[in-house]
Amino acid sequence: MTDAPGLSAHEARLRALASLLVAEDRTLTSTVRGWSMTGTLDAGVEIQIAAQRPPRVGDVVAFAAGVGLIAHRLEHIARDGRAFIARGDGCLLCDPPGDMRAIVGVVERWRPSADAPWHVVGADPPRPGWRGACARGFQHLVIAALDVHLWLARAVHAVAWLSGGRYLAARSGAR
Repeated sequence: MTDAPGLSAHEARLRALASLLVAEDRTLTSTVRGWSMTGTLDAGVEIQIAAQRPPRVGDVVAFAAGVGLIAHRLEHIARDGRAFIARGDGCLLCDPPGDMRAIVGVVERWRPSADAPWHVVGADPPRPGWRGACARGFQHLVIAALDVHLWLARAVHAVAWLSGGRYLAARSGAR
């Protein structure tokens, strides 16, 4: 059981770490693994996560999910401010909706190696073509549901994914 209902014990611990970073005015450095942010943050780059600044739509945020941190672009914040939707820049489809308390911080800078200079995280690349249009439609459905309730948005995401989102992702080359 956690002190933060709705978050796993691991997510609650990562959130507590973020609170300590804010209190100490510090940042967290991590290394990107995986392909979901390809084009913006490639695998192997080092990122700097600032827990002090509140996240805004368009920021790349690090959030607790499962047993680690995921760095994806914040696409939408629910009207009540309690949930969000994110998407990896290298992904066609958005992630399932998440709890805002799982966000550890904003990814502000990256560098290819420890001895290289830091770079500011760039803008979201476009998703062109009919697959991009379908993916944006998919995302708008999830956003509309999120503005009603988090569980509804998660259900809409699951149904949309099972109905055709898997096909879109597989055919687009996105993973």
